[in-house]
Amino acid sequence: QCNIDDNAYVDTPDWKVSLTDRGHQQASAAGKQLKELIGDSGRVFFYYSPYKRTTQTLENMSQHLDDEQIVSVREEPRMSEQQFGNFQNVEQVLNCKEERHSFGRFYYRFPSGEAGLD
Repeated sequence: QCNIDDNAYVDTPDWKVSLTDRGHQQASAAGKQLKELIGDSGRVFFYYSPYKRTTQTLENMSQHLDDEQIVSVREEPRMSEQQFGNFQNVEQVLNCKEERHSFGRFYYRFPSGEAGLD
C-alpha cells in the first residue's frame, strides 16, 4: 500500500500496512512457483515477520501447498524491514528519500529511524 501511496504512513503504522491487490497477486504467484519448485513431495518451513503484509503474503503463498507440505509456520519478530520512524510527514520523507539517493541507500539513516545497515 505504501509503495503506491506515500500518505499511508501519515496515519498507519508500518506493521499494519496491507498488501495491495498487486501484492496479493504477486504472493499467490510466488506460492505457485514454490509449489512447482518443490513438487508434490517437497516440504517447507515458513518464517515470517509480524507485519500484516507478511502474514498476508504467507496466506497467499500457502494456499498453493498441501497441508502436509508445510512442516511448520513461525512468526519471527526479529525479521522486519528498515524502520523509517513513526507517523511521518510526507514531504519530509520524500526529501529524505532524495537525500538517501545521494548519500547511499544502505548507509543513509532516516532522522527518527534506522539505516539499512542496522
